Amino acid sequence: MAQERSEHYWDMIDPETAGAATLEALAPKMGLPPEIVNTRSDMLLDEIRKAQRDQMSAFLAFLDRQARYDFETADRIGTAPESNAPETPQGASLSKAIDEYLEEHRLASAWAGRTADEKRTDLALIGEILGADIATSWC
Repeated sequence: MAQERSEHYWDMIDPETAGAATLEALAPKMGLPPEIVNTRSDMLLDEIRKAQRDQMSAFLAFLDRQARYDFETADRIGTAPESNAPETPQGASLSKAIDEYLEEHRLASAWAGRTADEKRTDLALIGEILGADIATSWC
C-alpha cells in the first residue's frame, strides 16, 4: 500500500522521472552511496515523500496559527481578545536595550565605523516602528 501511494505521489510531483531526479539530486547531499540508492530507491523515495508531507504539514500548521483573527471573544470594537499567553517579562525599554547593545559592540570594537552607523540607523528604525518604550527581556 505504501508503495502505491509513493508511486502516485512521485507521478504528480516528478512525472518525468517518477522521483528518480529528486533522488539523484538528494543522494549525494545525504552522503548515500550509489549501491544503496540503486537497491533501496523505493524505500528512500517513500521516506522523502513522508518527510516532505510532514514538513508541509508543519508549515501549514504554523501558517494557520499565524493567520487567525478572533472575532468571537472581543467585547467591543478595538478590544483585543484575552490571551492565555504568559505575560511578557518586564525589562529594560527597547531604547535602553539598543543603547546597551550598541555600547557593548563599540567597546569591543566589533564593527567598523560605517557598519556601526548602519546598525545604529537600523536599530533606531526598529525603535521607531515598535516604540522605544516597549519592555524587553534584554536587561
